[in-house]
Amino acid sequence: MGKKSGKSQGEKAAKEQAKADRAIALEATYADRPDQFNPWGSLTWAQQRVRDPATGRKVTKWVQNQTLSDEMQRLYDMSMQDKIRGGEFKQGLLNRAYSEMADAPDWAQFGDIDQLNFSPDEARQRAEDMAYQRDSMRLDPQFAAEQSKLEARLANQGLSPGDRAYDAAMSNFMNTRTDAYERARLGAAAQGRDEVAGMWGRETERNAIANALRDQAVQEYIGQRGYSLQEAERVGAGNDYATAAAEVGGA
Repeated sequence: MGKKSGKSQGEKAAKEQAKADRAIALEATYADRPDQFNPWGSLTWAQQRVRDPATGRKVTKWVQNQTLSDEMQRLYDMSMQDKIRGGEFKQGLLNRAYSEMADAPDWAQFGDIDQLNFSPDEARQRAEDMAYQRDSMRLDPQFAAEQSKLEARLANQGLSPGDRAYDAAMSNFMNTRTDAYERARLGAAAQGRDEVAGMWGRETERNAIANALRDQAVQEYIGQRGYSLQEAERVGAGNDYATAAAEVGGA
């Protein structure tokens, strides 16, 4: 009988100790969860009696509530709103960039590079021929008339081909005529060189302008294709809407 009574007293004492330990633990838990208040807001605790799904026993469930002050809540809401708007803003730029760059570059629209198709020798020869033709068209009737006058004058003097005086006069005339056509030929060559120099300058200038305009169009095309992507990159991760808009607007 004594042993049974001793066992009963031990169990009772153990239960009492366990109950006391739980009370101490509850008090310690409660003491460790004070409500806190500061200029930025508050941190409060609430208790709920719930059933532990594992043991089926009713236990205390602690609920933590954090509340910002009105000013801090407003700043938080503004910050989150800016981040959301900034993200949407950047996504819109990326969507536009995807649309602009979806197709492969269309280089064919610019055509081939303008080639300098110019032959100085051919152009010079054409210019010389034209200049000489102009001069010879003036000299031909002039010397034909002078030759007719000379032949008539010599005939009136009783001279004819084979006579020394006749042949000398005709030789002088032919030398004068040859010299005139030679001067015309030399003048035509000079005119040809000058004209080719002018044509070469105009052709190279035209070629340079054509290729410069083509290059400008290509660069503008490249810039347009990548502009939205560059805007999105400038916005960057984490920028707020105001900063993003300012960066893009100042680009």
